[in-house]
Amino acid sequence: MTDQNKHQEGFDPKSLKELLKLPWEERLEFFRTYKTPHTRLSTVADEVRRAIRLRGGKGFILVVGPTRIGKTTLIEGIVDSVLREAMDEMLKDPGFLPVAGIEAYAYGKGYNWSDHWVSCLEAVNEPLIEHKTSYGDMRFEQVWPSHAALRSGKSDVMRRCFERAAKLRRVRLFWIDEANHLTLVPNSKMLRPHLEIIKSVANRSEAMHALFGSYDLLNLRNASGQLGSRAVTIHFSRYRTDNEEDLRSFADAALSLASRMILPFPVKLKNEDLDYCLDISLGIIGLLKVWLTDAFGAVLENGGKTLTRKDLESHQPPVDVLNKISLEIQKGEEKLDQDERLLGNIKLRMEKSPETRQTPTSSTELDEMTEEQPDEASNDTENESQSKKSKPQQRRSKKRNVSDRNPTRDKTGEGRKKRAA
Repeated sequence: MTDQNKHQEGFDPKSLKELLKLPWEERLEFFRTYKTPHTRLSTVADEVRRAIRLRGGKGFILVVGPTRIGKTTLIEGIVDSVLREAMDEMLKDPGFLPVAGIEAYAYGKGYNWSDHWVSCLEAVNEPLIEHKTSYGDMRFEQVWPSHAALRSGKSDVMRRCFERAAKLRRVRLFWIDEANHLTLVPNSKMLRPHLEIIKSVANRSEAMHALFGSYDLLNLRNASGQLGSRAVTIHFSRYRTDNEEDLRSFADAALSLASRMILPFPVKLKNEDLDYCLDISLGIIGLLKVWLTDAFGAVLENGGKTLTRKDLESHQPPVDVLNKISLEIQKGEEKLDQDERLLGNIKLRMEKSPETRQTPTSSTELDEMTEEQPDEASNDTENESQSKKSKPQQRRSKKRNVSDRNPTRDKTGEGRKKRAA
């Protein structure tokens, strides 16, 4: 598919010889820390930066994609870009912090907002976090030292401190990695409050929030119409097998990774090997990187000279894991697909009067509505009989005396036994 020689252009032959002298653990670490540039990564990064500019810091961004797609690498690139753009202003104002962020923790029972705000305060380098509390009227946002805030678990105090700190430090973008942990709630009704909190904090702190996570983040976006209208959804998608441009981009990324495997003989990936890598990795560069790291590490440990197809096959991800990931991708992409047929339903819903505004939300319900309705006169008798059937018969309660015994079955045959005797 692609000439592999061009992927060696970043290497000096002398440096290659020097790298070969290193212990195999260091060569493996060299490969593990290599950030693979590829088309999808740069395209999504450009979309995120464009959304930040167009929205002007208002609302929030949802970046969704499958597991191992490279969202953490994407965040690192966006942070570097924002810092480079603001470097001159940062030199003039040491207190200016254009970008900050956290990785959301996962909890067993719901989401721990108190811990969340502490992490946010740490991200903006707020001092004396453990001493935060508030006295008097909270509207004045007075912050005074005391251990009572953390001891009593006052997450509202931590939240106000973060809003104030982010506003004073003029944070333009606040990112949250693994934001899908916000959806780990015991009740689906808690999804909307979680995103409402993020929206409110983004408004008060004037820091645009960018949430990076799996397709579960879409559950937050669809929690309400207001939240969905404020969110910019960006899909960090996989490379597809039915797209020629995707095939070329994936091959370039795979060959770039192969060129970073420091072995006595270069790793040669044929076209059939690239197709095999695309199928097994599901078009996900991060998953391919983990797979190649395992295979490369085994070759280094065993003193191998190069990496072969057999090495790839012996270290490919388990099939049941691939099946699970593929199902998650399928469901996520279905949520993102816009059903154009729903536009007709929306138009019909808006044209109806308030008295008859019960309209279908799917094409199936619309088909059921458009079926021929029977005459009302012919249904009068049937409706009347159905209403009678639906009404439960009222049972009269008979008041019992305290002396009345409970109904029991008496033994029979005692009289016949006495006469026989």
